[in-house]
Amino acid sequence: MDTLKRLIHEIHRRSLWQVVSIYLVGSWGALQVVDQITQSAGLPDWVPPATLILLVVGLPIVTATAFIQEGMHRAEEAEPRTPAEQPENMASGTGSLDLPSTRPSFARGLFTWRNAIAGGVLAFLLLCVLVGGYFAMRAAGVGPVASLAAQGVFDEGEPVILSEFANTSNDASLGGVVTEALRVDLASSKAFAIVPPNRIREVLKRMQRDPSEALTAQVAEEVAVRDGIKAVIEGEVGSAGSGYILVATLRSPDSGEALATFRRTAKGPDDVIDAIDGLSQDIREKAGESLRSIKAEAPLAAVTTSSLDALRSYSEAEALADQGAYQRARALLEQAVAADSGFAMAWRKLAVVISNSGGDPDKSDAAATKAYELRDRLTERERGQAIAFYNDQVAGDLAAEIEAYEGILDKWPDDATALNNLALAYGSRTRWDDALRLLRRAVRGPGETGVAWLNLTLDLAAVSKLDSAGSVVDTMEARYPGSAQTSLMAHWVVAATAGDFPEAHLQGERLAQLPDVGPGLRSAGSNLMATADLGMGKLAETREHLQRVATEARADGQLATVLEAKASQAQVEIAVLADSSAAREAMRHILASGDLEKIPVGRRPYSRLVEALASLGMTDDARRILAEWQRERGQTQAAAVSEARRLIEAEAPSDPGAAADALGRLRSEVGCPHCFTWTMASLEERAGRLEQAAELYEQSMQVASGNMPFGESVSGLPFADARVLGHERLGHIYEELGDSAKAAEHYRKFAKAWSGADEELQPRVRAAKQKAAALGGGG
Repeated sequence: MDTLKRLIHEIHRRSLWQVVSIYLVGSWGALQVVDQITQSAGLPDWVPPATLILLVVGLPIVTATAFIQEGMHRAEEAEPRTPAEQPENMASGTGSLDLPSTRPSFARGLFTWRNAIAGGVLAFLLLCVLVGGYFAMRAAGVGPVASLAAQGVFDEGEPVILSEFANTSNDASLGGVVTEALRVDLASSKAFAIVPPNRIREVLKRMQRDPSEALTAQVAEEVAVRDGIKAVIEGEVGSAGSGYILVATLRSPDSGEALATFRRTAKGPDDVIDAIDGLSQDIREKAGESLRSIKAEAPLAAVTTSSLDALRSYSEAEALADQGAYQRARALLEQAVAADSGFAMAWRKLAVVISNSGGDPDKSDAAATKAYELRDRLTERERGQAIAFYNDQVAGDLAAEIEAYEGILDKWPDDATALNNLALAYGSRTRWDDALRLLRRAVRGPGETGVAWLNLTLDLAAVSKLDSAGSVVDTMEARYPGSAQTSLMAHWVVAATAGDFPEAHLQGERLAQLPDVGPGLRSAGSNLMATADLGMGKLAETREHLQRVATEARADGQLATVLEAKASQAQVEIAVLADSSAAREAMRHILASGDLEKIPVGRRPYSRLVEALASLGMTDDARRILAEWQRERGQTQAAAVSEARRLIEAEAPSDPGAAADALGRLRSEVGCPHCFTWTMASLEERAGRLEQAAELYEQSMQVASGNMPFGESVSGLPFADARVLGHERLGHIYEELGDSAKAAEHYRKFAKAWSGADEELQPRVRAAKQKAAALGGGG
């Protein structure tokens, strides 16, 4: 109370203009504070305008109070008269009617500083009550501000279809621009998940409709009903003089009922992005997303582009990329970044399109780097994607890639890209259980893709769950009947892992002969045939397939693929024939050929070469390649270079037992529980630690190991072949350990797998049969 008295006394001392000036400055400060609180705490957008209205209403009250109180203050400062000289006015009860009244007037009694301050406090308390009521009604699902989530219409993460906006404006391209820009902003929503275009196309295929058909409101509703999706966002863009009107409706496809309708206007082309941003916020708020979450996102105008032409090019490119028309999409994206070099999302999409179309890796890396540098201009979700893509493609930092994707899934648990790509990253670290958990979510979620189904098949096979893998293939083919490439690769994996190498060879051959097959698929098919033939002991055909890959890649100018094929040939020689001298000579030929220097720096397979050289004991050559790698790419690929250096040092000791221990420590440190299993088993065997060797060989035959989603890259042996040669190694080890039954079983399985092997390998087959018979296991 004393504080209030002092405040009132201090105000009394000020002149009218001082009071008004103080009020205006204080009002401006209050508005800034309210605006900050609105953004950080997620208050409704009407709170700052309501605050401004209260302050405007308060201005004349404060001005009148200051004027009246200033007059009273001046009267008090005049020389007072003594009681004898100052008789009371009759109106006050005594004195003469001829004298001025000493009783305060009504205005002076009303416009006091105590009343003004009390009125201001009550007004702002009323505002707080209104805000509290707004949130209470929204959460309870009552009244016009009720969210759809509170009303039970939506669950968190609910899939929603965004149809193409109808366009009746005088700008023919504006409908597509608004649709794609809105898709970008709504992708950040935590209340619902926009159904991706690839899922829409798959539903259209099942409906026996053209997958490229325009997704009009009517088509979107049919797709939603077919796929059990609860809501569709429909919209229209129309002209209004020199400006535009944007209208969006959230509709239930089952009943056709409009759940909510939203409207925003743009005075002209420069205001279109702001209007889209406002429309997005309205939709997200009505769906039930936290206002704090919505306001935490940068406005669409800040994260996209100020150039409507750039946004047009980007929108058209997005649609083309979804249809696989990468070259046309790339041209449009290059136009977009030329129009606005700060268009972060266009740079990110350009990097992805160049990579997916097999374009120049240096240009893809440059675009990914630019997006990474501009990442603060991306939405939070897109920012995570850009960081992950950069660390995967440019920096080679697997730990940073994993961290980025995990961050996305913490906030958007159904993000299809993050689920699939994080599963691949986990697979690269042989974290198969984690990868399978994510892929199962991916194929059940709103972003389901054929690629996720294929990767689920690969990972199930990697842990020998062949029955489950076969069921997944059947489901995938039913859902994606036209995906021949995906289907063939899935069948190859199941057949090869099961030891049905003739069938695996057939699937690889079919892949290489698909109509209009490109160089990448031809190489993939040849590599799959090579793996299958090696599993049958057909070494000559394996060599032929790998040589074909190298020859065709050289003709196509793909020198990186040439080096990788040559490295595979060298590793096959030492793995199958234990001919280390021939393998080393082949690697020396690779290094002396000059091919490495002809490859663009961004495409040089440094990691694969270092890995192969280290596994062959060519430590000095491995260190030389590592030094070149660090010199050329060390600034961006520091994490990958560091890990390669540790691999070289782990395999460097001449004592095989020490090398095995070092590799075990390395895989523990990098979080790769099954990496280097085959190599460690071989080292333990050479060190005479047979129990440990047997355990590791058994592990390598049950769980895939290495740094690829499916395969043992360190030894050069794919998982399927390691299972065959593992039987031979385990036969020898168990025989030495005196376990005749296990030795005979493994010898017999090896002999069966290689029964049709090349003549140069038949002595090993006959020896295995003889030992199996001698040990009591049959021939």
